[in-house]
Amino acid sequence: MSSNSAPLGSALREAARRAKNVWGAVRGMEAVPGQEGAEEGLTAAEEASVERRRDVSSPPEEVVSVREEVLKTFRDRLAILHRQYGKAPHVDALLRDLAQLHPGVIRQPAGVAPQVLEMLNRENYSWAQIGAVIEKDPAIAQALLNHANADWYEGDGAPPLSSLVAAARRVGSKGVMASVMTVVLERGAIRPGAGLDAVARMVWDHMVRVAPIARQFAHGFGVDPDSGFTLGLCHDAGKLLFFERVAEVRKALRADLKFPPGFMQAALKQLHEPLGGLAAFSWGMPPDFAAAIASHHRTGSGLPSSPLAEAVYAAERLDLMVHADRHVDLTQLWNDGAMTAPMDRFLPLWEQARQGAVARELEEKRRKAEAPMA
Repeated sequence: MSSNSAPLGSALREAARRAKNVWGAVRGMEAVPGQEGAEEGLTAAEEASVERRRDVSSPPEEVVSVREEVLKTFRDRLAILHRQYGKAPHVDALLRDLAQLHPGVIRQPAGVAPQVLEMLNRENYSWAQIGAVIEKDPAIAQALLNHANADWYEGDGAPPLSSLVAAARRVGSKGVMASVMTVVLERGAIRPGAGLDAVARMVWDHMVRVAPIARQFAHGFGVDPDSGFTLGLCHDAGKLLFFERVAEVRKALRADLKFPPGFMQAALKQLHEPLGGLAAFSWGMPPDFAAAIASHHRTGSGLPSSPLAEAVYAAERLDLMVHADRHVDLTQLWNDGAMTAPMDRFLPLWEQARQGAVARELEEKRRKAEAPMA
C-alpha cells in the first residue's frame, strides 16, 4: 500500500508536529493508560523485569458477543444487497464469495505483527518480550521508535530513545498496537489488486489523514490518544478488503466483472463497516476496537454506542469536510451521529484540528503541484 501515497511515516511525523500544541494542551486532562510509573533511565535488567498487565482484559464472552453481532450485521447487509442486485451473475458470485468471510479466513498480516498483537491480548507480558519479538522486524522496530520519539512525547522533555524495550514502555500497549498497525496497513495487509489502485489510493490517503485527527480528538471523548490514532488509521480497512475480494472473484472467473449501476456504491456503503470489524478481529485487535470500526458511521449497527466510534466518526467528518472544502454545522454533526460526548469539551479540539487539517491539505496540494510529471 505504501506505493499508493507519500510515505506514511513522513506524513504522520508532519501531523505530529502540527498537533503538538493541541496535544500539550490536553495531555493533563487525564492519564494515558500504560504510562503510569514508566520512568526513563532504567537499567536493562530493570526494564526486562517490568511486567505489563493489561488494564482491562476482554472476557471471552464479550469477544464472542461482539464478533457474532458484527457477523450478523454483515450477513444481514449481504442479504439486502442480494435481494436488490443478486440477479446479476457477477453480483451473485461476489456476494457468495463475501459470505464465506469470517475472522478465521481473512489473510493475516506478514512478519511478526500477528505475534505482537497476540501478546498484547494476553493478561500478562513483559516489555522485554515485546521488544525481543519486534526487533526481528526492522519496519515495526523503526515505527515503534518513531512513535516513541514523536513530538507528542518529546514535547514533555522526554529524551530520545533507541531501545525498543524503553520505547514500548514509553508508549504503552496502545502505542505499540498503533506502531504495528501502521506497518501492517502500509505494507498492504489488504491488497486490492490491479484495476482498483486509484480508488484504493483515495481510501488509503483518507485513512492516513484521519489517523492524526482522531488522535487529537481522543481526549474530548475520553479515549486514549493512541487508540484514536489506530482506529483512525484502520477505520476504512473494510473498503480495501472489499476491493481485494472483487479482484479475487475476477481472477477466479477469468473475466472482467460487470455490475449493475449503483451496486458498487451501495455495496461499499453497506459492507465496509462490518468487513472492517471482521478484519480487526482477524488481526487480533480488541473487541472494542473491532466494534468501533464496525460502527463508525453511527447509523445503527446493533453494536453498543462507543466513545471510540464517536471519536473516529468526528475525525472522519472533519477530514471529509476539509478535503471537499465544505462547511460543517457541528451541532448537526453531533445530532446526526447521536453523539454522547459533551460538545462543549470538544469545541477547542475541533477548531485546532480543523486548522491543522487545512494546513496539511494545502501542503499536500503544494507537494502534488511541484511533483515532476510522469
